[in-house]
Amino acid sequence: MNDINYRKLLLSSPFGYAYHKVIFDDSGKPFDYTIIEANEAYQELTGLNINDIQNNSIKQLLPEIVNDPFNWIEYFGDVALNTGFKTLEQFSKPLNRWYQVYVIAPIKGFFATLFIDITNEKQKNQELEDFFSVNLDLLCIADTNGNFLKVNKEWENILGYPVEELEHRKFLDFVHPDDLDKTLEAIQNLALQKSVLNFINRYRCKDGSYRFIEWRSKPYNEIIYAAARDISDRICAEEQLQKLKELYEFAIEGSNDGIWDWNLITNELFLSRRWKEMLGYDDNELPNTYNTFDSLLHPDDRLRVNHYVKEYLDGKVEKYEMDFRMIHKDGSHRWITSRGRALWNLEGKPYRMSGVHTDNTQRIIYQQALRDSEERFRSLVGSLNDMIYTLDSKQVFTGVYGAWIEKKGLSPDYFIGKSAIDVFGEQDKLLHAESNNKALKGEIVTYDWNYASYDHVYYYQTILSPIYSSLGEVSGISGTIRDISAVIKTKLLEKEIESTKNTLQFKQNFLASMSHEIRTPLTGILGTINLLENTNPSPSQIEHLDALKNASQNLKDILDLVLDYSRIETGKIKLDYSPFKTSDLTSGAQSLFNRINQKSIRFNFSLDEQLPEFILTDKKRLFQIINNLILNSYKYTSDGEIFLGISLFEPKTQCSCTLLFEVKDTGPGISYAKQTDIFIPFSEVHKINTSNYEGTGLELAICKELVELMGGKIWIESESLKGTSFKFNLSVQIPKSVDSICETDVTNNAAPQKKISILLVEDQPITQKIVRLMLSDMGHNVSIASNGKEALDLYKPGLFDLILMDIQMPVMDGITATNALKQSYPVLPPIVGLSANAFEGDRKKYISLGLDEFITKPISSEDFSKLIMRLNIH
Repeated sequence: MNDINYRKLLLSSPFGYAYHKVIFDDSGKPFDYTIIEANEAYQELTGLNINDIQNNSIKQLLPEIVNDPFNWIEYFGDVALNTGFKTLEQFSKPLNRWYQVYVIAPIKGFFATLFIDITNEKQKNQELEDFFSVNLDLLCIADTNGNFLKVNKEWENILGYPVEELEHRKFLDFVHPDDLDKTLEAIQNLALQKSVLNFINRYRCKDGSYRFIEWRSKPYNEIIYAAARDISDRICAEEQLQKLKELYEFAIEGSNDGIWDWNLITNELFLSRRWKEMLGYDDNELPNTYNTFDSLLHPDDRLRVNHYVKEYLDGKVEKYEMDFRMIHKDGSHRWITSRGRALWNLEGKPYRMSGVHTDNTQRIIYQQALRDSEERFRSLVGSLNDMIYTLDSKQVFTGVYGAWIEKKGLSPDYFIGKSAIDVFGEQDKLLHAESNNKALKGEIVTYDWNYASYDHVYYYQTILSPIYSSLGEVSGISGTIRDISAVIKTKLLEKEIESTKNTLQFKQNFLASMSHEIRTPLTGILGTINLLENTNPSPSQIEHLDALKNASQNLKDILDLVLDYSRIETGKIKLDYSPFKTSDLTSGAQSLFNRINQKSIRFNFSLDEQLPEFILTDKKRLFQIINNLILNSYKYTSDGEIFLGISLFEPKTQCSCTLLFEVKDTGPGISYAKQTDIFIPFSEVHKINTSNYEGTGLELAICKELVELMGGKIWIESESLKGTSFKFNLSVQIPKSVDSICETDVTNNAAPQKKISILLVEDQPITQKIVRLMLSDMGHNVSIASNGKEALDLYKPGLFDLILMDIQMPVMDGITATNALKQSYPVLPPIVGLSANAFEGDRKKYISLGLDEFITKPISSEDFSKLIMRLNIH
């Protein structure tokens, strides 16, 4: 046949045919190809029109070919360059078809293709493959040489080996050694082209265990097609059934139970010998009838039993098992547990029922006793605030009791069956595990732990004890959890309180020391100022002395404020009630303002006419509150006025009244947002220059504490740029008698004091000098001793009218010297303690130690004059 005939044959062939020319790029790599000619089958198989393909490249005809995962151009170009021959099966993504393609290159740069459409065959093969892979049976293809050729996915699910690990392996490698002989015999039969059905052997799993496999195999020449199933569960069930059958047969012969078999058609009832013995009868004493059973039922149980039997046979009760009483031959009753099962015919009617009777009299008695005991135990434990629980040897909850769990909103069911380690959480997991392990080794363990929730910390104590079995082995744990949060928090609070006390005591001691160290030189400063004021100074000198005196007085006021706040913090403020004139409050405020005022502001006050003339309260503390409020207003007021108003807050009675105090200024005012912080120590609501009066930032805080200590209430009324008004109310007593007050006024207005002789016992030279000059300037005679021992040597009876005794001195302190004087001399002049200590209670403390009176440094001539009047020295 010549070439022309071959060409005609190709063009008329049912196979797709095309002849191509490869197009190369500049580097000589295949870039595209054109179709020179093609037959009609090509058009049918590809869908490309023959008339369109000539002189068009494949990229022009099928642009999608460049996105095809298979590189057709490169593949065909390689064949064309090497003038070779290739065949392949490949999916064309642009054409969405499978093709079997034969490629030949007779001339370099050209190639011809012959191809057929195998899409349908591929789909059928894929369907078979899908069926093979998803089938729940074990499907395989093997050969008679004992090799797996192909297995489905279910083999991997059953045996655990990946499919790739099974294929092309000897299946005998997986067969149980005891099953090799019979497996080889089955292979022989298959080699002889005999089918093997219902053959069972064991295959080893990847984890080393074995599964029972049942085979249905059919040979085809040297190939074996097999379907198998995993029947391990069935084998296991059959073995269990056989064991149960053997056990049941043994139970009938050797059991202590009574057997009964009831024919529901004839109403005959077989009763075994043991059935009758447990009721005290011989085998021949009772007929085998249902009436026998019914007549021996306890009268109180007969109706219940017959009703239950009927419910079971009607299918309304799934299981027949119940306890009831039967009458013994001796007249007593026995508790019987009856278990049975009925058989139904195809019409759903019962025709036979068999079962056993067990004498559980002792068990029922024990159970009732146990229930009573458990009820008493639960009642006792339920009243406890502890959680009592039991764990098995695997640390799993088996019992939980106690009111504690109810308080936590839980129930015993929440715990039962759960691991104790998981329930108690991650925070102390290791501690719980180690403690439980110790208890399981026979130790009694006590340990504390805590649990932190999002807003609270709970503290617990756990006590663990081992539970022993009847063999003396530890079989579990008995545990008690007690909430000790209150105890722990009390201890923590006690520590915190103790720490706070120590801190406050340290601060108080520090303040006392600092006060003492500052007041001592301050005595010298103020004393020198007083002396200079009596030397007829010039106007400019008076101005300087006033400035120095105000600064010193401010320092003294600051010391008093700090000490007062320290007293408040430690709760050592004591109220001292005394009667005084109500007008003293405004006159005292006026005196304070006159002393501090260096601005162009005015001070006004108002006393309600309905106020009592005299009141009974703590004068010192009330003066302190008013003075602090005035100082605060002065601090922030640059012009205008400060006003003090005192009026009735509530109508007065014969014995008491409630006063309303108001200190009002024309200062900058306070916004509402800042008013909540106004009584906080060291708070500043205005950042302004307050150099005229510095203060400490404690004045208002002390005011609030003192007002509340005295049973009143303080508040603020203010707006920005509209001034501020501080108000507080206070309940006071109205004294019944004012004679002592009038006498005091008369004493205050008494004639000038006489000159007296004073022994000053003081170790500080500057204080000696200043006090001596001050007292001498007042006309008194002063002798000086530098310590207590010198005072003892210097003192002579009748020589001195007054002894001023410093407390802290070298060689001998003031208290020791005072006691020594009182032991040596039965009659002494007044001994007055002189100290820079200024804490609440110092005066009472030192008087209790032997002093007659006490005065705090720094002292002025005015302070000394008042002291002389109090002591009534003539």
